[in-house]
Amino acid sequence: MSQDATALTVPLHAEALEVPLGSPALCYPAVLAQLRLLYAGATGDEANLIKLNLALVLMQFRKYDKAMELLRDARLSTVRGVSQGTLDYHTGRCFLHLGSSYQSEAGQAFRQALKYPQATLLGPDGPLVAPLARQALEDLK
Repeated sequence: MSQDATALTVPLHAEALEVPLGSPALCYPAVLAQLRLLYAGATGDEANLIKLNLALVLMQFRKYDKAMELLRDARLSTVRGVSQGTLDYHTGRCFLHLGSSYQSEAGQAFRQALKYPQATLLGPDGPLVAPLARQALEDLK
């Protein structure tokens, strides 16, 4: 395209998504650096979605304590799709990875996730969190 070309307007649509943890196509240190840069200028739900994605990347590196701090600090105003229930579910997963002494806290986080029946993983059409949280609670028994 030459510099004399006409400008093209492309509409952008923001959508809450999670970083797919098992993706071999991602370079996680680069993702982590990019998310930290994005977080520096973000506010509200945008900042909290970035915290969620930062936590997911940290979980990939097995830094569950640091991921949990981000998740517990984040609050989302939405109740459908990637929402507060998603944060609570991942918080429970972090507690599980921190060891058996945190089973009570994990259970509490999974019960909290059940309060958001429309919460999903990975985006608006992702799997529901509630069945996953229910199964995690069963596994804790």
